[in-house]
Amino acid sequence: MLSEKLATQMGIKNVTSIDFEPKVVDMMNARGVAGVKYMVQDMTNMTDFKDGQFDLVLDKATYDAICADQKKETKTMCNKYLEEAMRVVTQEGSYMCLSLLQEFVLQNMLGYFFPTEETTEAD
Repeated sequence: MLSEKLATQMGIKNVTSIDFEPKVVDMMNARGVAGVKYMVQDMTNMTDFKDGQFDLVLDKATYDAICADQKKETKTMCNKYLEEAMRVVTQEGSYMCLSLLQEFVLQNMLGYFFPTEETTEAD
């Protein structure tokens, strides 16, 4: 319930939180926390959001959840997620990822943000 704490304890007035599971979104919206909106959304294709819509994209272990292994399909999905996160955050905004940061998770993320010849050949 990090979204709710951002609104109630840190004074952030407009928090949008996404989940792919409609039942979870319905349950969280039913809590009725002022300033927090939960939406059903595919994090790899956030069609309801405009380019540069958010000042902050805060990832609370989402990247960890989708970066479950080192398969090419997984890396592709992780990169699609990061592309969308970068698309919806403002030019001056921030992407913050809270992660357990297993070695291969770190390597995938670094490969996206700091591509090298080695990481681009692996695609």
